[in-house]
Amino acid sequence: MGRKRYTSEEIISMLREAEVFLNQGSSVGEICRKLGISEQTYYRWRKDYGGMRVDQAKRLKELEKENVRLKKLVADMSSAPQEVGSGALEGYVDFQNDEIIRVLQEVQVPITCINSDKYQTNAEANQQYAPSFKAMIMSGVGHFNMMEDPETFNRLLEETVQEFVQMAKSK
Repeated sequence: MGRKRYTSEEIISMLREAEVFLNQGSSVGEICRKLGISEQTYYRWRKDYGGMRVDQAKRLKELEKENVRLKKLVADMSSAPQEVGSGALEGYVDFQNDEIIRVLQEVQVPITCINSDKYQTNAEANQQYAPSFKAMIMSGVGHFNMMEDPETFNRLLEETVQEFVQMAKSK
């Protein structure tokens, strides 16, 4: 006989039903027979879903799916050699250089980059076109600095956001 797959909603409903039976004095074995599940399944469900509402279970499933998707994306992005991404970006910048310069000259907000020291960031050249340009440099990381040293990256990002907030408040 094949195993039945239960939705999160069905599981939570069965756990609530089991709770009622438990409060009426039924044993876990009796409850599991009534529900048509094994005791092992009951305890696993109780561990995974105990006390959860249906909307919370749905949200948990959505987050788990999103997490799997993001893990695949990160694995895909980080599997390519860094030179591939850098080369593609340099080619794009060379191709779009005039357009980028025009856009940078029109930007009226501060621009801050959090870059690795692995590749040179020419802040002075960028400031010719966007005077507000600023680069914060992280040492000892590569192309994916936010994944390689999240604590430092998040600290620098927080500093940058706070700086932007202070600038906005002073206007």
